[in-house]
Amino acid sequence: MARIAFSSEAEEILGKVSGSVFQDSYGGFQVRGIGKPRNPQTQLQQLRRGDFRYLVAGWRNLTSTEQGTWITAAGTVPEALRLYTGSNINLNLISLSIISSYTSATLPVNFPIEITELTSLTFFIQAAGSPTAVPANQRLLIYATTDKLPTLIFNNPANYQPIIYFEAGTSLSSPTDIYSAWVSHYGVMRDIRRICVKAVLISKLNGDRGGEEIFCAVSPFVSTSDLIDSDGTFIIDSDGTFITAI
Repeated sequence: MARIAFSSEAEEILGKVSGSVFQDSYGGFQVRGIGKPRNPQTQLQQLRRGDFRYLVAGWRNLTSTEQGTWITAAGTVPEALRLYTGSNINLNLISLSIISSYTSATLPVNFPIEITELTSLTFFIQAAGSPTAVPANQRLLIYATTDKLPTLIFNNPANYQPIIYFEAGTSLSSPTDIYSAWVSHYGVMRDIRRICVKAVLISKLNGDRGGEEIFCAVSPFVSTSDLIDSDGTFIIDSDGTFITAI
């Protein structure tokens, strides 16, 4: 319901009125249409809702000893339930079975990545820092967005969908192709579009997850080895070294 403040005339409208949303944000006062998804009951949405309901029901079937492991880790019963459902959802995302007891394990760290090549036919990512290989007892989950106009900023977590994961020991020190995984999830990739990827490590032992690293690029993405000067000459060689004379 909208909130309308009146003086001698309407001076404030916030909320939903006649198919429009009125809001006051950092960018100033805004009015936009109410967007409704064409199909709010997609297969992925239904699957995630089903997983959550299944896990909440599963909590009640745990033994007191099993629940105790989660309560000890979380501190309170409500937080233990959140930890139990969150951890098992994370395990589900990397295709692992749910666990009934929580065990301590090394907390996953951040795994910085970057897009090194992005066109309508290629999509390569690579480790952008340390570590460069997926640590033991963990899997690296890669989320991606659909391709949107370059002006769009993906700041809503719902924009990201998991498309592929990498097993412990997998090295991403060199460019790794995820094109097929993206196309399998989103379909045909278009040029002059922004795509963002998000990487997060998840423990295979207890479902803990590390921090999220996001990198965005616009297709077609030009790598540093293709940089050219204003006169059209290359200023960086194919091996990444600077050319001092043309």
